[in-house]
Amino acid sequence: MNKAQYQHLLHTPLEEELIMKRSSLMTAAVGLGAAYLLRNKDSRTKLMSQLQSMGKRGAK
Repeated sequence: MNKAQYQHLLHTPLEEELIMKRSSLMTAAVGLGAAYLLRNKDSRTKLMSQLQSMGKRGAK
């Protein structure tokens, strides 16, 4: 593959920065969502049982 063929796969520095920021924002959103769900006992119990059932299905 020559440079012209893979040029469309490369990102500019600005695009790379935007990708990193988007990734960081998504990680923060997931963390905040988890903190919100884990703040009371009922949500914690429900979330943990859902995660355990997903783990059991994935192990099969």
